[in-house]
This record gives sequence, structure tokens and C-alpha cells, in this order.
Amino acid sequence: KANSMNSGIELKDDGSFSVFAGDTTLITGTYKVDGNVFTETSNTGGCSTNVDFNYTFDGKNLTFNYAGNPEDDADCTGRYADFNNVTYTLQK
Repeated sequence: KANSMNSGIELKDDGSFSVFAGDTTLITGTYKVDGNVFTETSNTGGCSTNVDFNYTFDGKNLTFNYAGNPEDDADCTGRYADFNNVTYTLQK
């Protein structure tokens, strides 16, 4: 689980994820990782899929950036807000 204040994203080992705010799950979906590329492969938010993000993880901080042009995904406002140069801090 990674939090930014009281919201964040939970990435599970089985390739599923959820985005949450407090105790409320906002979006769920699936992902895959290849090297330093995170690909969202499905979501319940109605946004396009197979969108790639480059990521860095230093053991505590996880930062996502669009692999392509972020403006191409601006219509998917939730994902754009959650993955456009956003850093999460690991929570156990």
C-alpha cells in the first residue's frame, strides 16, 4: 500500500490494484510490470487500457510518470491525477 495523506494506491502481488480515499475504494483494475514500466491493463473507471507509465522505487518512494504524452490521457481525470508525476510513500 502506498499513501499520499489519506488516499493512495494498493498494488497487490497478483497483478491487481485499487485506488482508495479513506476507507472508500474508488477504482480497481489490473496491471503488469516489465522492467521499470508499469502498464495498467484494466480498470473499473471506464478509461482506456494498456497505458504505460515509467516508475522509480527507492525502497520507500514510488513515483509514476507517463511513458507517453500525459495530455493524451487528460480525459481520464482520475488516472491523470494519480499517475502524472505523482510520488507515493510505502505504507506497511
